[in-house]
Amino acid sequence: QEEEGERGGGKTRPLLVREKISGLTMRIEILAREKSRLMVELKEARDQIAHLEKKAEEVDELAKELEHVRRERETALSLSSSFLRQVLSTQDQTDDLCNQDELLMQNERLQAEINKLRRQL
Repeated sequence: QEEEGERGGGKTRPLLVREKISGLTMRIEILAREKSRLMVELKEARDQIAHLEKKAEEVDELAKELEHVRRERETALSLSSSFLRQVLSTQDQTDDLCNQDELLMQNERLQAEINKLRRQL
């Protein structure tokens, strides 16, 4: 037919050109829809990236707060430990003083007994 179209006045060639144009037009429309869909996906991806970056900043801030809390806890534990050592030391000193008082009282009782026994002699 193509040969006939060429020989017969060229009616077939414009038909092929129109078909090619129609095919290209359909292809352009398909590509335009695909481009539109991809643009929507791109916007969604960018929005998600922005959201994730914001979350990452929040996580960084929380990490800084956590580190600050850890340092405060370590300081508190250190102070608590130091205070406990002081309390125990004070308790030991108090026990020593109580023992000394008890020994003094025993010594006074023994001295009184000795004095009593001396008087009896």
